[in-house]
Amino acid sequence: MRTLDIYRKDDLWCFDDEKVGLKAEPFFPEATACIDHMLDELGHGFRWHDATLTFSQEEFPDATRANRLVGSPTTMSQAADGALKLVDPPYEGGCWYGVPALGKLMWLCDATLLYFNDFPKSLYAKVEVNE
Repeated sequence: MRTLDIYRKDDLWCFDDEKVGLKAEPFFPEATACIDHMLDELGHGFRWHDATLTFSQEEFPDATRANRLVGSPTTMSQAADGALKLVDPPYEGGCWYGVPALGKLMWLCDATLLYFNDFPKSLYAKVEVNE
């Protein structure tokens, strides 16, 4: 399980992680929209400027699940349990994830590989505001 302090810069969520050499690394708009949605569900809305993102490839309490999807969003299929199903290997430069609980898709770039050996088939995440 890993934790990042995230912050708003312009219209995107970003993070710094000196351990892996990242400074002001932005989340793509789709991932920013997912973070906004998670904060909104907590009653904080996307106007919050500082938060903590906890993520893992293993399930943990209160986490939202994202499934690796790769391929164009039009070629993704949905399993009987509502989870979006992987249909292709990762694109060069990143990977699509579907977040069934949020009804959203998000793109995670190769920076993800600084935290995992490969793009995980499932990711679990939780966002909490920094008071």
